[in-house]
Amino acid sequence: KDRDVKQVLGRGSENGITIRIYKMEVEDRVKSNWSYPVALVNSGSLEALEATVVIKVKSDGNILKSWFKRRSSDVIFNDSVMKAIDRSAPLPPFPEGYRKSYDEIEINFNLSELENVL
Repeated sequence: KDRDVKQVLGRGSENGITIRIYKMEVEDRVKSNWSYPVALVNSGSLEALEATVVIKVKSDGNILKSWFKRRSSDVIFNDSVMKAIDRSAPLPPFPEGYRKSYDEIEINFNLSELENVL
């Protein structure tokens, strides 16, 4: 999969696109590890439960730390988001040619997105 991306983009020609694709892959991976107790979901709370997390990732994919940029009002929801990040470690290493030693990835979690997976 990584090689396909590099072939499409060419050697280092579109580094911005490469890192955007990487960040999307990280978000997909974390969200695939995310679950929330269905019994606690009521239709009125779907839109209200939302949180934004920042993940600081080393170039080798190890997570240095993660924190809430914006918490939801639900402690269980917030815990479910952090557990998804823990389950996703380590993340894939940075794409070839991306020279930063670490980067921060912001991910928005919204319960209405998870509803599609339930």
